[in-house]
Amino acid sequence: MKKNKIFILMILFVATLIPMFTACTKNSKDELKNYEKAIKESIKNATSMETTLTTTDQDVVVYKYVKSITFLENNSAYVSTDVSSLDKSFELSTKTTSETIDNVNKNEIQKISLSKKYFNNYMLENQNFVGEISQDNMKNIFNYDIKIKDVAKLIITFEEEKVIKIECTYETESGKQAVLTTNYEY
Repeated sequence: MKKNKIFILMILFVATLIPMFTACTKNSKDELKNYEKAIKESIKNATSMETTLTTTDQDVVVYKYVKSITFLENNSAYVSTDVSSLDKSFELSTKTTSETIDNVNKNEIQKISLSKKYFNNYMLENQNFVGEISQDNMKNIFNYDIKIKDVAKLIITFEEEKVIKIECTYETESGKQAVLTTNYEY
């Protein structure tokens, strides 16, 4: 009789733990997808965004790419791109292009895929996200093949439930430091 009581208590204890573990697992699976969804939703309301890729070699800028997008009415956007690189005399020279684009889909401009399996580790704090990405998963997150030496650090900053900044820092395969940043305005 005593063994039956112990056995029944153990079953009840395990039965109460199972829903708690599955609830935790479900929430941890969903939390990054919720961040991804929040990014997409807030970008829909952005009035402009600026993406900058700066590559340095021993603290000297060797390459800089800046793309500024101002969203206009009727699903169009004004896009300005500055590309700076070292010329033959090791001076940073800049080429600028600009254009107006029609039928802009804001969901297609900044694609970022957040999944727990893509990060070595991550932390969520005060609506902000900080994660470490292995070189094998850069393409999965950014939908673009970015070659890195080891790991990258991704920081996503929210303010008033809107994404205001996405920043990724990493070392290139050739040992240069790179910072890829996108800032959003509303």
